[in-house]
Amino acid sequence: MGLAEVAKITIKDESALELFRKVDETARNLDKMLVKLQSISDVGSQELIFKEVLLREIFEMVLTIAWTSINNFVSRCRFARRR
Repeated sequence: MGLAEVAKITIKDESALELFRKVDETARNLDKMLVKLQSISDVGSQELIFKEVLLREIFEMVLTIAWTSINNFVSRCRFARRR
């Protein structure tokens, strides 16, 4: 990528500049591909940890939050109708 920038400054031939633009584009695409491959490698190398999940507690918590939200909504609707 740096070489392409130097070429922009020093070279005047339009066909050579086009070639360096293509080299720059290819280098940038390869750089993006390397970043993606690094991300895949990072994900693949992580150690998995298995834990017990207490579904009943999760469901009860979700239901409590939902029930509270519903009650608050109904209360606001009743208050709005009384005005």
